[in-house]
Amino acid sequence: MNLQARLPLRDPYLDIPLQGLQLIEASAGTGKTFTVATLVTRLVIERELRVGQILAVTFTDAATQELRERLRLRLALAARLAAALIEDPAAHVDSRDAEIVLTRDLLQRQLRQEGGASLRARLQQAEREIDLAAVFTIHGFCARALAEHALDTGQAFDRPQMIGSDRALHDELAADLWRWFGADALDAQLLRSLWSGPKALAKDLDALLRAQRLLPEPSGAAPDPLPELQHAADALRAAFAEHGDDLHAQLLAAIAGKVIHGGTYKATLPDELRRALQRWCMHGDASHEIDPRIDRLTPAKLLGKTNKGKHHATPASPLCEAVAAYLDAAARRHEWLAAQTVGLLHRVRADALQRLVRLKRTRRLESYDDLIDGVATALDSAQGAAFASMLRKQYAVALVDEFQDTDARQWSIFRRVFAPDGYDAPASAGLFLIGDPKQAI
Repeated sequence: MNLQARLPLRDPYLDIPLQGLQLIEASAGTGKTFTVATLVTRLVIERELRVGQILAVTFTDAATQELRERLRLRLALAARLAAALIEDPAAHVDSRDAEIVLTRDLLQRQLRQEGGASLRARLQQAEREIDLAAVFTIHGFCARALAEHALDTGQAFDRPQMIGSDRALHDELAADLWRWFGADALDAQLLRSLWSGPKALAKDLDALLRAQRLLPEPSGAAPDPLPELQHAADALRAAFAEHGDDLHAQLLAAIAGKVIHGGTYKATLPDELRRALQRWCMHGDASHEIDPRIDRLTPAKLLGKTNKGKHHATPASPLCEAVAAYLDAAARRHEWLAAQTVGLLHRVRADALQRLVRLKRTRRLESYDDLIDGVATALDSAQGAAFASMLRKQYAVALVDEFQDTDARQWSIFRRVFAPDGYDAPASAGLFLIGDPKQAI
């Protein structure tokens, strides 16, 4: 549902259930903070929760300050209006202020079910306890959860030094990884196919390490088809030495007689391919590329490009068979190298993860992402259900603002703790997700 304009006939958030999983789509300028304040006020009034039992998570420190102040003003307003309504239940509030009208309606509805003295006492208590409101950034919430439940999450009581990002560590890691994997000839070749150097690797490490699952998965070990490629290369060199001139002459005649397609086989092509084969034979490296157009000498290509009615004159030579065999062997080696590259990527990632953990442990460093990982890992552990239960006892309901910017790891934390399908979550569990998918970063 979308947020309504100010002064609606009836605010929809006076009736939304206060438990279960609730998704609220709210675009910029539609009164999102207003709605969050309304939900928190309802939780205090209707579910009789203490302010500290309601977790509100926002995306930035500035947003937490804004929301905390908004809650302070709304709860203070509710306390004043409650006192006035208790003194004179028939009092009419003539106001065009949406907060006043909405809060009055909420209080009048509650006063029909609850005595005025108890409601006023609870609102006064909420106003006094506003500084205890659990309004945090995602990282702030995770830091507090780890600190307050250190024994249950396996965390040290003396927290490591916080660093803003892992960028400097990634630069150091990339240099070490480049030296380590570059010591092997094949790995060095594969590294160069992925990154131009350590700086490029460092730039990609953040995304590589954040990925929850790296696809495709590495394939099983397979023998290097290089000997097969070298054998095919030797056969090609011998065939070129023996049949190169003859095939060259056949190609020139076929082009002149319009036997083969003139757009594919230009008059200069035979000379260009002969020179390319000569250079390749002198190079001596079986995996060295000959010429991207060398496939035009294969029997299949020549037959496919022969003009209608001229197939009896299609150029044919043992050299054509040798080119086809070489290209098949080269394609198999290319596929093998691609599989090895995938395997290397997985090995680099696994090694980088281990090295980064050791580096941070040795230097007693911690980044903001480590806070997320710490809570998520604790919930994944054998003690995860107990940890989630303790958090629910501390926070009965959670509201997550700017939900569109949470990642899969962050979402897994809130879902498992506060959603109805989480770890043994009670029916009263409540999780409100507020955001705008069109603004996702």
